[in-house]
Amino acid sequence: MKAFIMIGTNAVTVLAFVVFMAGVPAMSQPFFEDVAAQLGISDNENCGNAFWYDFDGDGDLDLLRSAHYGSDTYLYRNDIGSFTRVSGIGLPANWDAGKCIPMDFDHDGDLDLITGCYHTRHQLLVNEGGLFADRTTMLGLPLIDGNRDLEWLDWNQDGWMDILLQTMYGWHLYRNDNGTHFTDITSQAQLPADDGAGFCLADIDLDSDLDMFATRLSGTGRFWLNVGDGVFSDRTVEAGLFGIPASCGCVWVDINHDKYPDLVTQDYGTHGIWLNQRNGTFVRMNVHGMEADFSDWPHGAWYSVADYDMDGLDDIYCARPGSCGGLEPNQLFHQDRQEGLNIWFTDVAPLYGMDVMAGGNSRWADFDGDGDMDLTLISVLGEPIHLWRNNLINHSNRLQVRVLGPNGEQDRWFSRVEVYPHDSSEVLRAAELSYMTVGCNGLNHYFVLDPNAAYDLRIYSASGETMTPEEYPQLSAVIPSQIAHFLTVRMGAATARGDEPVVREFRFDGAYPNPFNASTVIRYATPRDGHVLLSVYDVLGRHVTDLVNTSLTGGPHETAWNASGLASGVYLLRLRAENDVAVQKAMLLK
Repeated sequence: MKAFIMIGTNAVTVLAFVVFMAGVPAMSQPFFEDVAAQLGISDNENCGNAFWYDFDGDGDLDLLRSAHYGSDTYLYRNDIGSFTRVSGIGLPANWDAGKCIPMDFDHDGDLDLITGCYHTRHQLLVNEGGLFADRTTMLGLPLIDGNRDLEWLDWNQDGWMDILLQTMYGWHLYRNDNGTHFTDITSQAQLPADDGAGFCLADIDLDSDLDMFATRLSGTGRFWLNVGDGVFSDRTVEAGLFGIPASCGCVWVDINHDKYPDLVTQDYGTHGIWLNQRNGTFVRMNVHGMEADFSDWPHGAWYSVADYDMDGLDDIYCARPGSCGGLEPNQLFHQDRQEGLNIWFTDVAPLYGMDVMAGGNSRWADFDGDGDMDLTLISVLGEPIHLWRNNLINHSNRLQVRVLGPNGEQDRWFSRVEVYPHDSSEVLRAAELSYMTVGCNGLNHYFVLDPNAAYDLRIYSASGETMTPEEYPQLSAVIPSQIAHFLTVRMGAATARGDEPVVREFRFDGAYPNPFNASTVIRYATPRDGHVLLSVYDVLGRHVTDLVNTSLTGGPHETAWNASGLASGVYLLRLRAENDVAVQKAMLLK
């Protein structure tokens, strides 16, 4: 039996409920509900990838959906929880664009895309006023096919994001020359010349550069340590990572919350976890409850990790690709507990109908802005996309952190954020934000924390910059509930020093009581005078009513909502004050 304690933001309200008892979730509706079709996300393209980010700048997450084998890449615009497919913006059509990753590589304030797969060459798509144009050769990138994986990284820590490609025939690294050109520096980085199936990046020794674990089509996985100046050295044996049968996915996860990234990938007859010993070596954990049959090609899994039930422990969704055919049912491993080198999981995918035979990639994101993490799964040809909405009701125990560049660029999302209890030197949580890592929501860091406790944050960027509470007072004594669970930090823009007060920009405490019967009170605060819109939507994204639609003075406010004429169920409360937007859930019970 597992119980959760959720603390309200305006009064100490304790809601304890049992999530698992005798293998059955104790909720009146599914913990996860597949809502893709009813929200407008529907196609039958081939397996591929999903990426969530705010394409149109309206404050919610849109879905970039890429596909394999001569299919089209789509962007689904999020309109308060319902989706519209956007066409005619230059995304690849009839193309194998298996992986598609946004990045503001030229620092012009919008997000560009790189895409590629092993059946086609890669493409660098430059965002030109909301339309994407293929500028691959114009920017000096050779046309190479056979791409197995690709990633952005700041190889030389100059603030410009470079491109790393893993192909069936070897590796390629291209240096970004101030956003105007790319130069091939593969030989300078001493990258391997062997086959590849995928890789993951993390700063495993916390020296401010990125290290790499790579899976392979043939043979075992390999670990490459960045030894300085962007040079990678094969340290597989020395690190204790020799002989791992990793031929598909891998991901770095700080599984024991000591701020040092640990490795999740395949093992013999089970999914494996290798614990970082903080000295450049790893030790295999004793993993219980993650058994898997890797006998069929390609012998692996794609991993997506999030604390979906917000209990402070990372949970793992595993898509079993089988050459995109889904030879084994997918698995959702709920982490139960840890004791030393022992760690226990339970596969709860069958409980929620998530044990589908669909081998595309999955992605966690809070698409409806209610504070908990939902899951997207890109399926195989002829199978629908899955979007499992998380129906966790009380979800105030979180903090999201957005890190921007000096000019507001979103390219600084390749960063690490560390969270400490206020005035403590013992780290509580840490997350590195990249394409296939943990603790991210779109392009923001995501942490499960006590909403009313105070925390200090430290931020490390891919370019080697460090942001501390001493230099950035807004990183000191952060109380999630007082800033609507969201903190935006701009590098080089420390607005206060010493004992100057920290400015709180925006707060949305949501409804209290919640759940409620007939009426509730919604509390929020705005940083300045301006127009405020507080609206109610149902879970299908249909507008119900506006509770506030007028100009208000800056400061705290509360609005009563009498919902006696509405049906029982979950409703979305959306607050917009100038450019600030937040969404909370409220449950009406009769």
